[in-house]
Amino acid sequence: MKHPEQGAVFLIDTGFKRLIGTPQIFNRLFADWKTIDLQSELDSIPNGPPLSDGAVLVSAEGGDKIYLVDRGVRRLIGSDELFEKYGFNRKKIAVVPPLVLESVPAGRPLSA
Repeated sequence: MKHPEQGAVFLIDTGFKRLIGTPQIFNRLFADWKTIDLQSELDSIPNGPPLSDGAVLVSAEGGDKIYLVDRGVRRLIGSDELFEKYGFNRKKIAVVPPLVLESVPAGRPLSA
């Protein structure tokens, strides 16, 4: 989301807005710049930590679960509907050995 009169883009995550600080971060996660929702009430949403420069979508080889890995924590994206709602890009999912994914601490699942 972004405010119609400002350039910053945010991910709304569990009631907080998290800055997507660079185009590279956005392009690594999301499908299309055209899908950004405009929200004039964005200032009323409290700030959360910005997405890290290393934020990435990850799935384990042979697995069907997809995670957002950000700030050293993996967060389950629990459904296809949620994945689509956020506008993530399936072509950007990094597939890693299960042991690598399991070595990243689990955080709370991503929610609507």
